[in-house]
Amino acid sequence: MTDILDRIDSQSVGIYYDVGNMTAGGFDNADAIRELGGYISALHIKDRVVGNGGRRLGEGDVDFVAVRDALAEMGYDQVLTLETPTMDDPEMEARKNLAFVKELWGL
Repeated sequence: MTDILDRIDSQSVGIYYDVGNMTAGGFDNADAIRELGGYISALHIKDRVVGNGGRRLGEGDVDFVAVRDALAEMGYDQVLTLETPTMDDPEMEARKNLAFVKELWGL
């Protein structure tokens, strides 16, 4: 997976990883994160169902505990961007999703 980035060999080029899209595509996030390692420069935190659309965090197929643990193993301390559905009450949804991430990461 890292062949192209190895050939580019630049600190200015990285991967913006999306856990929801990778899950929807049938990939194992923990394995992919471990393989991509230091090439990951930012992350989309999003939940999806395999082969389908977005869900609230924790209501889809993303194994967020495995994602968190794989990121911790590689010492990831960069950006996490929540990309979540707004539903009928965007402010309430934002609060729920932020609470999910804070609880997961122990913040």
